[in-house]
Amino acid sequence: MEIAIVGAGAMGCRFGAALQDAGHQVQLVDPWVDHVAAITRQGGLLIEDESSSRLVELTANLPADSTSTPELILVFGKAMQTASLIGSVRHLITDTTVVLTLQNGLGNIEAIAKFVPVDRIVGGVTTLGTELLGPGRIRSLGDGDTHVMQADGQQGSTVGTVLAAFDGSPITVDVSPDVQTMIWSKVAFNSVLNTLCSLMYSPVSALPAYPEFWTVAGGIIDEIVQVAAAQSVTVDGDKVRQTIAGATDPEMSGHHLPSMLQDLINRRPTEIEHLNGEIVRRGRDHDIPTPHNELIWHLIRMAEATRDQRISELPH
Repeated sequence: MEIAIVGAGAMGCRFGAALQDAGHQVQLVDPWVDHVAAITRQGGLLIEDESSSRLVELTANLPADSTSTPELILVFGKAMQTASLIGSVRHLITDTTVVLTLQNGLGNIEAIAKFVPVDRIVGGVTTLGTELLGPGRIRSLGDGDTHVMQADGQQGSTVGTVLAAFDGSPITVDVSPDVQTMIWSKVAFNSVLNTLCSLMYSPVSALPAYPEFWTVAGGIIDEIVQVAAAQSVTVDGDKVRQTIAGATDPEMSGHHLPSMLQDLINRRPTEIEHLNGEIVRRGRDHDIPTPHNELIWHLIRMAEATRDQRISELPH
């Protein structure tokens, strides 16, 4: 199968390597010039894990230079990049192309649907962890689960294409009718941990040191549960709390620095508009107040707007 990975950051590269390992012809497509150049120069992608490293023979191209007509396109990258990413490869899309998104946040399927019919879009979630170490280099961080479902709610040939692609790959993909619940639950998780860690400039394990952490987190989660219900999606707030509690355990991934915090530190745009910001907008559509999410939305945007004036030490 010919496959294109559009938005070949950490996760895109890991999925691309897994599909190449399964015997497919995979092309990485990304606008980052240095990344594409490094992969081309090396003859592939360098992947590190806890004990070793290996080179996976993959081709990489800038969007304008990408060719072929892939049967399957995987879109990664930040949610605010989705429209531009899929638009940059519109010349690869045919009447039969299937598109898969496993991105964080809300609105990705809607952005892709401007270029591809909904019945050829597959949405999903993954818990695989990966880090981008530099141009042409990633680190895989253990295993995880990946669940998908057609965006139109059907289980037909579109999702069948995705399952066929991953058959025999190192990544296991399951079809789940609860994908929308999973997507919204992950939005709730990220709307708490990503944002609060970013505002506190701390790893996830530090948050429960504040005695009223769950008061703040609970307010954010409860509003998301209400907005999801108004859109016919059931989110179990208690399960979200359990997942957050596990993530903040120092013995688990408590040292982790969320991607939003890394984006703030590196002066990159954050995904706030597709997390708490989207909850606020959809809440307004349904006349549901979302004061906790609205405050977090404003504070992250304020942190973005003022980061160049951030004080790191007192003046002498």
